[in-house]
Amino acid sequence: MVFIFAFILAFIITFLMTPVLIYLAKTWRIFDLPDGRLKQHHNAIPYLGGAAVFVGFVFSFIFFSDHNLWALMAPVLLLAILLLFLGLWDDLYILSPKIKLLGQLVAVSLCLYVNFLLGGDLCNRTIIEMLLIVLWFLTVINAFNLIDVMDGLTSIVAIMFCATLIFFALSNQNYFLITLLISLIGALAAFLFYNFPPAKIYLGDSGSLMLGGLIAYLPFTINWTIYNQFGFILPIVLLGVPLLELAGLIIIRSYKHLPIYLGSPDHFSHYLQKKGWSRKQILGFTVCCASLLATVSVSFFLNIINLKSLILLGTVFNLGWGWLIFF
Repeated sequence: MVFIFAFILAFIITFLMTPVLIYLAKTWRIFDLPDGRLKQHHNAIPYLGGAAVFVGFVFSFIFFSDHNLWALMAPVLLLAILLLFLGLWDDLYILSPKIKLLGQLVAVSLCLYVNFLLGGDLCNRTIIEMLLIVLWFLTVINAFNLIDVMDGLTSIVAIMFCATLIFFALSNQNYFLITLLISLIGALAAFLFYNFPPAKIYLGDSGSLMLGGLIAYLPFTINWTIYNQFGFILPIVLLGVPLLELAGLIIIRSYKHLPIYLGSPDHFSHYLQKKGWSRKQILGFTVCCASLLATVSVSFFLNIINLKSLILLGTVFNLGWGWLIFF
């Protein structure tokens, strides 16, 4: 029952707050302006959606979670706040790619330091493991930032990931994490009401960076090897859509001799739209892909399929993804 109330409260707060932020964004002229190239919407769309999601999610989570355990999530909430403001600064003043990446690195470093101060184990690793952890954070954060180029897409991807993660949190009997996930889903569902095509407001960099930071951290709160010794690879599988988006952009922009950070109409959603797909069809396709990845992940976690089968299915998925989008 607590979980239902957490969802409802987060939904209501974000649902009521979003129109206010739309008004403020219009008043302060915080818009995403169309350019006819990468940004193909017809009208100027307000930013600030990330703030509505964050407030609804955090308020509900704090209200319904066990306050004796709340400090366990202090590092990830700090990371979310820092990335929210970094993204907001970028939305307002457009940071250079180097400054933006440096800001992400500072936010991740502070998150890991707070985790260490609170007795967490993220810093109790070898140097190589620490570098891989930092790389994971930066990769997921930027993957979510890059995939946020179409109405509803980032929200849908985040909702699907959080919904699947609930199963793994239940397997770990981590009800504290479930409260967080339910609260985040409630806030995202309310925001999606305004962000669904045609969008009335965007997440902005503040929202996409914040969500990327949250989603990069949450897998570290789960024991992935409780049933399967290779379960730790499942976060990569679950985030297949944004990670394939990132990998595709790196390959395509490198082939075109473009800087990785330079925006270009080479996102998978752009290719599908060029084929005549509607935005709603692309969102449906994304849900199907995320559902398939979730099903495979749960099956592997429960030892229904083995590692060889997971690798085979992953290969087939990647080939199918590439063929459907690019050919």
